[in-house]
Amino acid sequence: LAGYSIIQCEGYEADDILGTLARLCEEKETECVISTGDRDSLQLISDKTRVVLVGNRENTNFTKEVLFEKYGLSPDEMIELKALMGDSSDNIPGVAGIGEKTATDLISRFHSVDYIYEHLDTLEIKDGVRNKLTLGKDSAYLSRDLGTICKTAPIDENLEVYKVKPRNDGDLARLMTRLEFFKLMEKMGLTPDNRQVSIDTKTDVEYVADHLIANGVTVQEWISVKDRLPEEEERVLIYTKTNITNYGTYTKRYGAYRKEGFICQDGFMWLNTA
Repeated sequence: LAGYSIIQCEGYEADDILGTLARLCEEKETECVISTGDRDSLQLISDKTRVVLVGNRENTNFTKEVLFEKYGLSPDEMIELKALMGDSSDNIPGVAGIGEKTATDLISRFHSVDYIYEHLDTLEIKDGVRNKLTLGKDSAYLSRDLGTICKTAPIDENLEVYKVKPRNDGDLARLMTRLEFFKLMEKMGLTPDNRQVSIDTKTDVEYVADHLIANGVTVQEWISVKDRLPEEEERVLIYTKTNITNYGTYTKRYGAYRKEGFICQDGFMWLNTA
């Protein structure tokens, strides 16, 4: 509805799709910008790909230079970092006892898990760290595999199909109004759909005309018509928080009404009390 493509690929995570799209952009010599709150994507940074890391207070535009300035590591070394320190949010174990500070020091000096284990006996590190690395070797390599984003997810490789399409303002406004995304709608320049607006604060029971029952009614139409309807009109409108689909008697402020037929739509229950 908003004009943006939704890409799904069974058996692959969202990171894998991002990685694949980043690779395709690089192959086409096209700039790729990834906006995310997940640091995993930092490994995808390249000459053509940058990552805008979204934070609670500010966003950081990561290029290779900014990444090195902040962490002292290259994009590929971010994978090696996770191999050692792990990531509990992604169920990546890392090496037990090796935290971010120690892992960052090791990778900034030795650059890869392979080099560390090939020279483990001669590295200038504390004996305690050496012992942890020795015990956690299998976990380190497993963690590196788990933490490496796939760049070959089987998605459509024609980037043209992912171009932004015209926005369907009508359907999008109806959906976002129903979800009560009013602040976001304001930012997007969308007007709430009156048919979806809650009338909890309005009178519980109002008279309505037959043509409104047949054709549906927006809140604005309802407000403009209700005061001009004759008191003898037999039909009433009750707003309910849920769509009621069974028969029965319901009591409101103005008394009990026997429902003989109804149309239920968007929380409005049309009753025929004739």
